[in-house]
Amino acid sequence: MPAFAQTSTVAVDVSRPGVTVPSDFVGLSIEVHIARPMFFGLPAKPNNVFFQLLRSLGGGTFRMGGSSQDQFCWDMSLAPNPSGCSGPVSPEDMQSYYYASSRTGWPVLLGMNLAQNSGSWAMREINEGIATYSTPEQRLGVEPGNEPDGYFFDALANGSTIRPVSYTVTDYINEFQGYLNAFAADRFASTISVAGPAYTGRWHLPELTQFLAAVGNRIGIATMHWYPTNRCKVPVTTSQILVPQVLADYGRVVGEWQQIAQKHNLGLQLTETNTVACSGQPGVSDSFAASVWGVDWMLFSSKLSLRRINFHTGTTPSNKVNLNSYYNAIQSGVPASSAAPFSPQVEPLYYAMHMFDAVAPGSSFLPVTLQTSANITAYALTRCSACPVNVFVVNKDLMASPLVSIGFSAPMGQAALLTLSAPSLASTATEIQYGGQQFDNSTGLLKAPLQASSVTLDSKGNYSFQLQNSSAVMMTVLRASDRPAALAASNVVSAASSSHAIAPGSLVSLYGSNLTATTELNTGSVAPTRLAGEQITVNGFPVGQLYASPGQINFQIPFEVPAGPVALVHTSGAMVGNPVPLTIAPYAPAIFVLPQVSGTQGAVLISGSSSVAAASGSIKNARPARAGEYISIYCTGLGAVSNAPFAGVPASTNPLSQTVATATVTIGGVSVPAVFAGLAPYYVGLNQVNVLVPASAPKGSAVPVTIAIGGETSNAATIAIE
Repeated sequence: MPAFAQTSTVAVDVSRPGVTVPSDFVGLSIEVHIARPMFFGLPAKPNNVFFQLLRSLGGGTFRMGGSSQDQFCWDMSLAPNPSGCSGPVSPEDMQSYYYASSRTGWPVLLGMNLAQNSGSWAMREINEGIATYSTPEQRLGVEPGNEPDGYFFDALANGSTIRPVSYTVTDYINEFQGYLNAFAADRFASTISVAGPAYTGRWHLPELTQFLAAVGNRIGIATMHWYPTNRCKVPVTTSQILVPQVLADYGRVVGEWQQIAQKHNLGLQLTETNTVACSGQPGVSDSFAASVWGVDWMLFSSKLSLRRINFHTGTTPSNKVNLNSYYNAIQSGVPASSAAPFSPQVEPLYYAMHMFDAVAPGSSFLPVTLQTSANITAYALTRCSACPVNVFVVNKDLMASPLVSIGFSAPMGQAALLTLSAPSLASTATEIQYGGQQFDNSTGLLKAPLQASSVTLDSKGNYSFQLQNSSAVMMTVLRASDRPAALAASNVVSAASSSHAIAPGSLVSLYGSNLTATTELNTGSVAPTRLAGEQITVNGFPVGQLYASPGQINFQIPFEVPAGPVALVHTSGAMVGNPVPLTIAPYAPAIFVLPQVSGTQGAVLISGSSSVAAASGSIKNARPARAGEYISIYCTGLGAVSNAPFAGVPASTNPLSQTVATATVTIGGVSVPAVFAGLAPYYVGLNQVNVLVPASAPKGSAVPVTIAIGGETSNAATIAIE
């Protein structure tokens, strides 16, 4: 039985917000040679479960790098030292990296080979690879070289070390500047942000200071690596990653790194971090201990004002492609055959990432005073002065299971508690309970909605609960005058017609009260699964959100959601709403209208132009359509499509996503077959139907238009025809 420590008290000052956590704080670092075959795949065969798991987290970044970036080469035949190349970085790899970015919304920091020491050769990788396969928002930048402070013993394919033992930081800076000079002389490469130096920690503050003094005004972000323990020489135990000294050493060293980066107006990103260096420690990095460590590590790291961290993902030192590292947050592997699917597996660290991402990004830390005799840490965050407060309590103690009492500097309201636990620190992912649930490796979704417990005030006006030894909890507390979100099935309507009929892929609006405490608009091409601190799921699928406010949330119904009865769940931190029953129809066509013109004017463009098919002068660029012209009708609810993207992911242009059923348009009573019906390229959830205006269509400023598909007919919008 665990020992019971005396009561641990947590005092939170809600009046003084501090450091704000970036929205993309936590990401993954993946070795360049395994990203495509093990984790991403290609558009023709994507690892959709892996992508779904990342979409569930929210914002993040990919760093493609590690020791493999200095061992694998772009266009090996033209590499300065091809005998030093273990294998190629191919155009297929580039396509895979940025395809993964398009499916998740996570931009890519691409590690580049510095071992070859040729800026002009590396520039070809930028022009032939990055320029060809990425969009501007998918490019976080490039990072030449990985851990140059270890080049004197890192081996190349030909057996030689990357650099001699006499290699110095001055030598490295000269080589790095050669890359910067080559990039600066190229029209496209000069637009790419450069990161460095990615030291492993053998070179510390003096060498980082020297590097930034030389190139700090020419790079976009300072990068370093930090692992709290190292199994390259000796085994590591669970207790070693959880002792308080780990955070003390980390805060001291990395805090100094962050301060010197800040002097050069740079953020500091740990492009590699994890429990134990050298692929992790079996029984530690792949156990529940990594979950407890991970929650604490992410909160402590973000409180240090770091810009980002990337948990490293790789293979064991044997470097066999299907042999996962022990510290991977998600395991995967090369499918056994071209017909076999990918088989990702959620590991303990992923649960920690999910708990952190539920509330921390976009929130600011509040001052916390902790009194305890146990190995416990506590953090408090909020998004605004009127927003709920989220308190994390992490129990890294192997024995203590104390009563925790949390008090606030101002009166607070209703509270709910979400627990991350397992039978022991040695437990595997299959034994972890996260809000009473687990992730399904076959879908990448939680098997059921999270279950939170209520927390009541004690006699002293504090929130008290028993904290299980070796666990982490998140408590969400509303402000005194607030109430939980209120919504009903009747408040979910088509974003185009306000009809209650909605279909898979539909853009919808949810109305209610207290849905969020702040207002947030998606500004990227990929709609995030979390906006304004909340998440909505439909049948377990996180939806892509376009807009979130206290009274309205606009989002897309996932295409994966089947027609029939489904459940919508609204979650804000540990506040998990009751499932709201909805009915999804196979088809629910609805045409968007332009209220600034009239209550019925359709969102209809004359194809190939920006002109709205409306009366001249009614809106900018408006003019009536003419017989023989094609028009594009913008709508939603056309049901299943080919090449369906995740909810919140823009439709592609090649191949196009076309409706499975045939759509027909009626213009002024004249039936016209659609020449295209599907998703509008580059947009989230927006359907587009193209038709030819027939000569027999009536003329006028308000000619009615409807769309019929699958036996359902849309609302009647109007267009002008002359």
